[in-house]
Amino acid sequence: MNFLLKTVHAASTNTDSMINSIVDKIVANIVAPIVEFVFGLAILLFIWGLIGFFKGSEDTEARKTGRNHILYGVIGIGIMISVYGIINFVYDTLNISSPF
Repeated sequence: MNFLLKTVHAASTNTDSMINSIVDKIVANIVAPIVEFVFGLAILLFIWGLIGFFKGSEDTEARKTGRNHILYGVIGIGIMISVYGIINFVYDTLNISSPF
């Protein structure tokens, strides 16, 4: 009976390592670059908003547009930090090394 349990466990371990390998490759080659790209876009939007806010300091419409870009940039940065944390949480839960 003990041999049967070890055999079943060994079979699931091979399947689990294959699935972990596939998931690891997908996250490392597709998801991680997308997350980093969108995070960079959020930072650029924030900086663009700062430039627009200070450059159009006399024009109320330009300041409003700059303020909105700053707000959307901060929201985007917060969302991307959350995505980064969720991915790391899932990787830590599954005992897999993080792609970041």
